[in-house]
Amino acid sequence: MRRYLVKILWGNIMLTSKKYVLTLITSILIILSISSIVYASEALINVNNLNVRNGPGTDFDTIMQVHEEETYEIIREQNGWIEIQLEQGTGWITKEFISIQGTETVEQGEDKNIISNQSVTIIHDKTTLREGPSTDYEIIGNVNQGTTLEVFDHVGGWYEVQWNEERAYIPDWSVGTDGSLTNGAPSVKDKTIVIDAGHGGRDVGAIGASGNFEKEYTIITAQKLKYYLEILGANVILTRSHDNYLSLSGRASLANAMNADVFLSIHYNSTPQFPSAKGASTYYYSERDSILATTIQEELLKATTMDDRGIHQESFQVTRESHRPSVLLELGFISNISEEQNIQSSVFQEKISKGIINGLNEFFSY
Repeated sequence: MRRYLVKILWGNIMLTSKKYVLTLITSILIILSISSIVYASEALINVNNLNVRNGPGTDFDTIMQVHEEETYEIIREQNGWIEIQLEQGTGWITKEFISIQGTETVEQGEDKNIISNQSVTIIHDKTTLREGPSTDYEIIGNVNQGTTLEVFDHVGGWYEVQWNEERAYIPDWSVGTDGSLTNGAPSVKDKTIVIDAGHGGRDVGAIGASGNFEKEYTIITAQKLKYYLEILGANVILTRSHDNYLSLSGRASLANAMNADVFLSIHYNSTPQFPSAKGASTYYYSERDSILATTIQEELLKATTMDDRGIHQESFQVTRESHRPSVLLELGFISNISEEQNIQSSVFQEKISKGIINGLNEFFSY
């Protein structure tokens, strides 16, 4: 990056006197002081059809798209955007939808040490540790309740911790910090939660801007939510774990038969006639479920920063026929290109799980 900066400045400043030399040096120091230096790292793309732009921001033109699981050499970072090396030239992608592989990214002049001697305490047995800040990374071990780990960094909802002389990552909402439990405290422990991945089989649900089906997204969300709930000790049952058809009555009947503490029906919205529509909404049938709907909607918005499309009382069959605390969640618009890209991101799916679980914890505290 230093060579790149010198090249730019050299072409704009004629070094004909000490005055210009001083100007050059000062300019370099200023730019270096506000830039991030990325050492020998690669960007792993986490979504399909991610726009590559000719500058660090959405105001710049799109020059191409990159796709999930592709990797690109990182040149530098600026204001949440990453410049990557392409086959011909370079381009910029938002940092939100990538994972950085390789060595560390640090701010100029900043050392990555333990954060103010902060530590976290594991709140459930067999909590998994991973190589990186996402469930896409390999599991490298597990730890039991009560274990205390030193914290090096906090990135994207994950703590980087010291474990057996290695660096490892753990979700921030599944641990306690400084002796107190986070919002992820296991109040869901021993609760029976039935998760309904909406649609399936011949019922494809809504169709996204990419052509993908709603049924594909709902099963991904249901499985990820199940994974995190089980870490916290919940008993989780899926109405479907594969691409199969199940009647609405059958879904509600399962929740009733299992005497579920909560029944969650997962869905995604679509309005092709209004492609800019976006945001999350929560629906309930019985007045008794209004608190559940409120706590989940509020925590979901906090975790994802999605637009709030409100809490509504509606007579949907799947919640109407359930005799257990039930809500139907619309977790975004797959007809909106940008929101569908979010939904495809594993990082965003983790945020959805975090929000729902925090909402459940709040509900169970009543």
